[in-house]
Amino acid sequence: MSNGLKVETYGTRGSIAVAGSAYLEFGGNTTCLRIHSDCIPAGEALILDMGTGFYQCSRNLVNDGIFTITILLTHGHTDHTEGIKMAPHVYIPKSLIRLYGVKEHGCGPRELLRDIMKEPHFPVHSARVQHRFEFYPIEHIGTEVFLQHPKAGRTLLPVYKLEELRAEGRQIPIGKKRVDLSECLEISMYKTRHPEYTISYRITEHPTGKVFVFLTDHENTEGFPKDLLGHVSNADMLIADAQYSEERYLNMTSGFGHGTPQYCAELFLRANASKLGLTHHDPLACDADIHARLAEAQAYVGKHGMTQQEAEQRIFACRDYGVYEV
Repeated sequence: MSNGLKVETYGTRGSIAVAGSAYLEFGGNTTCLRIHSDCIPAGEALILDMGTGFYQCSRNLVNDGIFTITILLTHGHTDHTEGIKMAPHVYIPKSLIRLYGVKEHGCGPRELLRDIMKEPHFPVHSARVQHRFEFYPIEHIGTEVFLQHPKAGRTLLPVYKLEELRAEGRQIPIGKKRVDLSECLEISMYKTRHPEYTISYRITEHPTGKVFVFLTDHENTEGFPKDLLGHVSNADMLIADAQYSEERYLNMTSGFGHGTPQYCAELFLRANASKLGLTHHDPLACDADIHARLAEAQAYVGKHGMTQQEAEQRIFACRDYGVYEV
């Protein structure tokens, strides 16, 4: 699957996985997305987060003969990491898993894996499998940019250095090669409003000009900061955390680190984004509740001049195993 930037959602639930007849339409796996782009080398995969949805994602990749994975973590909470324990790639000798994630409280991707996979909480200690991993800690969100090239590979480059090269029209150093930025997938980072150090990713596919922003685990803000608006501006698709209804947020969950449909809808309008997907669904929300959250977002943009038909075309609720063209 390629021919343009696409997002495949293997998990869209927040906080904890759920199961049952009330969750059949949108699913119950926690966060995991696969990014499809011709900028990703053949035989490799780019993943955002490794919640319970990563288990099936890993299985599908193995079936497709893909054993090299790059995972960009938003943060280390268990609903975004617990799928790694049972993912087939962890136990296949020829696998390579490149794990990028924040480093906070002395805990980076290596320490995170160690804490997830250790006795007595799990029977396989990370020491038995960590040779299949490469670890890349991110200590200062927003100071580096991730670049992916279909042939040269990938790199983390300081933002200032990329800006210098871009301004001077020079090629980008990736590995032993120098390439044009116009051939790359560029991924910039923004620190969300969440109780832990958490990253939102803005993904720009330069060959097509398409832009996707993943803004999970981000709480409503008072006003809309300029740096946030800059991060999401003119995105072709914004997928954002709308875990709580406006009523529940105001009465109970303010301060928990998650958003509402109305906030996401206003951000979508202010950012001049083309499409909005709601994600990180409340584990208490059944399919009918998620439809109600979706209606909240669509009604809000309707009050600001968008027709109902256009709102339904441009705003959707993400579901497990959905594929969305950016």
